[in-house]
Amino acid sequence: MTLKKIQEGIYLDVDAKERLSSIDSIIFDCDGVLIDITESYDLAIKKTVEYVLKEFAGIQDSIQINP
Repeated sequence: MTLKKIQEGIYLDVDAKERLSSIDSIIFDCDGVLIDITESYDLAIKKTVEYVLKEFAGIQDSIQINP
């Protein structure tokens, strides 16, 4: 697998791009019923809270955020 950085925090498997062109549909599981998303969900919340604290509240100190 070769990952290409598309933008900050977003990477694309360049080999998968060709395979994706033959796909008719995609199932998007956003509630975690089909696949356990606990770890990635917690990470997304942590990164969002850190961003909001830094960019909107001006808090730059190290704050521990627990899921």
